[in-house]
Amino acid sequence: MKKATIYALTSVLLWSTLAPAVSYSMREMSMLMMLFVSLMITSFVYIAVAFVTGEHQAIRDYTPKRIAGLSMLGLLGIFGYMSLYNTGIEILGAQDACVINYLWPVLTTVFAVFILKEKLRLSHVIVLVMAFAGTAIITLKAGGFQSGNFDGVLITAAGAVCYALFSVLNKRYAKNELIDMTIFYIVSTIAAGIACAVTGGFTPVEDPGTWLAVIWIGVSSVSYLFWAKALSSGKAADVSALAYLTPALSMIWSILLLGEAFDARSLLGLLLIVSGCAYQTLSDSRAKKR
Repeated sequence: MKKATIYALTSVLLWSTLAPAVSYSMREMSMLMMLFVSLMITSFVYIAVAFVTGEHQAIRDYTPKRIAGLSMLGLLGIFGYMSLYNTGIEILGAQDACVINYLWPVLTTVFAVFILKEKLRLSHVIVLVMAFAGTAIITLKAGGFQSGNFDGVLITAAGAVCYALFSVLNKRYAKNELIDMTIFYIVSTIAAGIACAVTGGFTPVEDPGTWLAVIWIGVSSVSYLFWAKALSSGKAADVSALAYLTPALSMIWSILLLGEAFDARSLLGLLLIVSGCAYQTLSDSRAKKR
């Protein structure tokens, strides 16, 4: 199995555990407080890994101009994306926001064609259609856009655009994934802390489980480092297709941890997503043999 695939699947597995943790933590915490605390934890994890591996010394090669550029990229793809997506969840609900959010792998493929000049193959189109259809079936099974809130749709879609652009630009300008991601998260933590303080989002939390959930969110967010490594190791269009495994795995975690029901539409969506990813793998394997 290629390194890019291993990195991507690791990232997807960690991403799939975040939804139950986010759902639980937001029972007591405001969105911005949860975002600030989880980003701060992730930043400490990245800093610790950088020092343990000795990669922290690579920061010496970073010019002020590069650090400023990475800071802007982090505000776009970490703070901006997460703020918009979480706001979309508050307005639309998790299911509706989730399906809109999964426009980002599709957009990543499109942006990769125009920005990175990668070739768009027919297999990419097929797997993206299958995967998005499966995601739509899973996330819309409860009745679709019941709230009809167009603002929420636009906000969530904007978040998907932010992360898609971030994924492609990060592949283009990446130098050291660990140091880059550390800068992204430190800057985003500062931004989230300021936003939370300004809006009065810091609130008392009594349930210890809430803190455990937020800690898990923070630690599991190293998945974005794995995703960055996946993008730098392989083609963005190929790697992005694997992201559609996330809602399928997240659904399984929800059934196991939250006791949610599993129905026929969930099974159909799961089959479409997994079949799409399998088709992508087979198509890539055949293309290499030619």
